[in-house]
Amino acid sequence: MSAGKNILIVDDNLDIGDLITLTLRDSGHHCHQVTTCAEALAYLDTHVPSLILLDVNLPDGNGRDFLKTLKQKNPQQPVMMISAHGSIALAMECIQLGAYDFVEKPFHVDELQMRVAHLFEKDHLEKRIEALEFQLGEKHQFKSLVGKSPVMARVFERIEIAAQSDINVLVTGESGTGKELVSRAIHFNGPRASGPFVAINCSALPAQLLESELFGHEKGSFTGAVAKRIGKFEAAQGGTLFLDEIGEMPMELQSKLLRVLQEREFDRLGSNETVKVTARFVFATNQDLKKQIVEKKFREDLFFRINGLPIEIPPLRQRSEDILPLIQFIASKNAAGKPAGPLEIDPAAAEILFRYPWPGNVRELENFVERTLLLKRGERSLQKEDVISMQTAAEPLSDLNLEAMEKKFFIEALKQSGGHVAKAAGLLGISRDTAYRKLKSYSLQSYTSV
Repeated sequence: MSAGKNILIVDDNLDIGDLITLTLRDSGHHCHQVTTCAEALAYLDTHVPSLILLDVNLPDGNGRDFLKTLKQKNPQQPVMMISAHGSIALAMECIQLGAYDFVEKPFHVDELQMRVAHLFEKDHLEKRIEALEFQLGEKHQFKSLVGKSPVMARVFERIEIAAQSDINVLVTGESGTGKELVSRAIHFNGPRASGPFVAINCSALPAQLLESELFGHEKGSFTGAVAKRIGKFEAAQGGTLFLDEIGEMPMELQSKLLRVLQEREFDRLGSNETVKVTARFVFATNQDLKKQIVEKKFREDLFFRINGLPIEIPPLRQRSEDILPLIQFIASKNAAGKPAGPLEIDPAAAEILFRYPWPGNVRELENFVERTLLLKRGERSLQKEDVISMQTAAEPLSDLNLEAMEKKFFIEALKQSGGHVAKAAGLLGISRDTAYRKLKSYSLQSYTSV
């Protein structure tokens, strides 16, 4: 049997409520009974049930009107209406208002169990299909880019504009904000969606290997080139080439990349054959490229080429209203296609999560949710005690110096990891390269052991 669901029963007839509760508990579900709209709203302030069974006639309101209220609060909330005065017209009205089903009293317990099971099975299949679409990359609409904040709305607008053109795009943002997800969304929502999406991290390889990875090489073009190899420029033909950490590209390669962008052609290493480029380019960085230009670390002419359409992703601390939707999305993804309802998030826990500055951004949030759910062994809730370790950092951001706060978190992470930089980076939800760069800028080498 699949894991039981949390079901809210809203019916002023206690006998009916008890019957429904006993019936659904036999199927392994957890039921909570209330008798009025007011009690239901109070319960929904702190809980997100997998299903609401709602009577049409209630002491303090009309169930149809209350259904509208529920759908305004949460359009995805499954609601099943029940009534002793059923008619086809009433049932159709409720369905049009967003109810999943309409059950007429008196009902047979087997029928109720079947209808509830059918609802959860349908929901499970829809989630499974969505998960498979994501894994297969069939179409990355903005499913994995969660956010209803105004700043994210502007990001989505830019993605839509970029997706319909071949303009070079520069995605900027702190480590862990989701720059590659934005790049994939641009690719999979445009005319090149059927072509390849090829990604390369410019900071992951030394200059010679990076050049070979990008341009490809002929057999014997250098020591170790035992066979001809196609580079990323060719592999991305007809699709999108995503160059991450472009600010880390060595200067000698920047001039060669500039030529590719200007001429739309290149030569493989060891070859005189010119290859035309048909890929579009998306670049990303967490660094200030204008500052790097001043420091002679990045070419100004290359910056103007790659910065055709800039898209800046805000850090998580600037869009706290997206934290709870992100947590629910991560928890759903973490269920790996298994049927699972939304997390129940205690208001006290939510308050700490809102005020915590998330130096590792969405990546840190994802690590936190996955780790917490693992430790809770399947219990789908977040309580204050689950986030209490963040309490000391949960101070109003306006009262704090963000640079000093970030330094404080790095010191704490290094202490927890015994001075191991890679482990500290994992705790913070950032890359090892970013961790080393930050450690150097804050002069924290004395805290490291590895």
